[in-house]
Amino acid sequence: MKRYAMVLAGVMLAGASFAQAQNATVGAEEEKYLADPARYSNINMEKAQKGYKCCLQCKADGVVETAIAQIVWMRLAVKDKDMTDLKAELDRLAVIGRTPAIRYKAYLACQVFDYPEIFGSVQQTGIESADDLFSALATRLQKTLVGYNDRKYVRPE
Repeated sequence: MKRYAMVLAGVMLAGASFAQAQNATVGAEEEKYLADPARYSNINMEKAQKGYKCCLQCKADGVVETAIAQIVWMRLAVKDKDMTDLKAELDRLAVIGRTPAIRYKAYLACQVFDYPEIFGSVQQTGIESADDLFSALATRLQKTLVGYNDRKYVRPE
């Protein structure tokens, strides 16, 4: 009986804290998924790379995919910062990631690192989520590759 009373008390406390959190956010402005690019100007790059590298090595696929999206957004915001550790980890994930989604998203992220000039306009497209970001990256890459179809890798006729 004592165990059931403890469980019931825990559930009631959790419900009360959830209700408080809901009431607190009703009037507050909803946070965006991706930060404003201007906020990256004073970022501690060593700390950020350490945290994101840890996330990229996580066993939870959602954490890895979210970290990839955040890294790409950070890279688009600050092109002049050194991110070689993250690039190496993304290269690894693009080849041996656990799922096809992780490998594909890591591949897109690697393209942003390798060819930042292609993806410069992605930040101005009204991105609301990670899916929007990866969709915009894939669309931009596809348009660029279609534009290059008359070059090196096309058979002469």
